Amino acid sequence: MLDGEEGNDLVRGDATIDRIENTGGGFDTLSYATGVTPGFFNRPNFPYFFPDFSEYEGFPQSPAGRGAYIDLEAGRGDNGRAPDGGGFDEEVGGEAFDVVRGR
Repeated sequence: MLDGEEGNDLVRGDATIDRIENTGGGFDTLSYATGVTPGFFNRPNFPYFFPDFSEYEGFPQSPAGRGAYIDLEAGRGDNGRAPDGGGFDEEVGGEAFDVVRGR
């Protein structure tokens, strides 16, 4: 688990598979700005239900070049497989952070 704890923190959701939360005070940032490789996969089925990305003109059809998919309502952040340098975070408590950065 990654936890912002007390003080001003930068928590990165990138090359690992984690639960992310912020239990402390301060001005805290959740960042997926470094989470670009290898990119997230299509996950249209239970339990993920990602959108159909083929509906978006110019959007990469393969994971390469997609960057990170962040869904704070569902508590998920995805930028591909951890063995390839990505990560799939579940239980992302984004509501506890002051700033959320993506790419």
